Amino acid sequence: MPNHAELHAGDILYQDDRHLIVLDVLPEDILAIKPRTIQEMGVIAHQLGNRHLPAQFEDNEMIVQYDYLVEELLKKLAVPYERQKRKMKKAFRHIGHHHE
Repeated sequence: MPNHAELHAGDILYQDDRHLIVLDVLPEDILAIKPRTIQEMGVIAHQLGNRHLPAQFEDNEMIVQYDYLVEELLKKLAVPYERQKRKMKKAFRHIGHHHE
């Protein structure tokens, strides 16, 4: 594989006349956050951004890996969410960042 190549669920790793090896991923423990308004989205995005949590966005959901402190924050702010086990299309990646 080329350097820095990303693998995704469903990628075919090997195939011949008799065998097929397909990549799959385990479901992750996630919080699917479902803000009702742009203001709610801004508040929760700001709160989570201060924690430097990696997030993904699908449809109208902000998805983060499960963290009990984030769940407590969502409850405190009354932001709708669901805790789920979900196969993610992409891996969560931390973005290197520091405050100057």
